[in-house]
Amino acid sequence: MKTSEYKKLKKEVEERYNKALQKAGDERVEALAAIEKVWKMTKPSYGKSSFGMSSSTSTDYGLLAKTVRESLELVPQTFTKKNIMTAMQQISSDVANKCNSNSLSGCLHRLKKEGVIEVVKQGRGSSPSEYRKVDSNATEQEQMLIKEDI
Repeated sequence: MKTSEYKKLKKEVEERYNKALQKAGDERVEALAAIEKVWKMTKPSYGKSSFGMSSSTSTDYGLLAKTVRESLELVPQTFTKKNIMTAMQQISSDVANKCNSNSLSGCLHRLKKEGVIEVVKQGRGSSPSEYRKVDSNATEQEQMLIKEDI
């Protein structure tokens, strides 16, 4: 087997895997959204204090970071800020509605520094940056092969 054949076959397997993963992720987001909707409909006091007033949700960095980390489980392997915002809506619409683009960018930058995600394609103008979740189980050699394929 030649190197080119090896890379081609490996890339095909990765593409099939990513498509299956994307489909499963989409189904998961839909199922969680349905559960969230039913939960809100069956809990009349959901999101309210004991006096019937809406509770204020702080969007300090800790809460935003927690929500973004949870949303990473709902987005595809390669994602944009828009994917993160959609997933955040499913997890906590209050946090997502109060989150601005700069705060989310800062949070993603911190996750990149921590090695949780990496930039696949830097955004320019109206085209958004694309990120990828870093597989902590992959070896350095596999990571290098993946980067070569891009």
